[in-house]
Amino acid sequence: MNFNLNRFADCEIINGAYKEIVDYGIKYRLFSTFSEEDMLTWHIDGVRRKIHVLRNSGEWMFQFDDETPYKLTELKNFIIEAEQFHRVIKGHGDLLIAIEEGDFYD
Repeated sequence: MNFNLNRFADCEIINGAYKEIVDYGIKYRLFSTFSEEDMLTWHIDGVRRKIHVLRNSGEWMFQFDDETPYKLTELKNFIIEAEQFHRVIKGHGDLLIAIEEGDFYD
């Protein structure tokens, strides 16, 4: 997917971690050098999410609770179930993901 990162230029940084654009119900999040590592904390979300990794230009990783972290690979998708502990681990460069929430088919 060719997504123009300039669309995030005027967005505020949310919780010191990412910039976000919502388009047709899909959340696009950009993590980058502005992302504060201590703000990328373990957390849970109240809804099921499907994550699409659109760009990873620098070793950004993901980890579920009690699992080994793994590199987020471009054009790969994965599911985060509601109430499942997880975190993003900072790399360098840009990480762009798209998030679908709620009911969907795997």
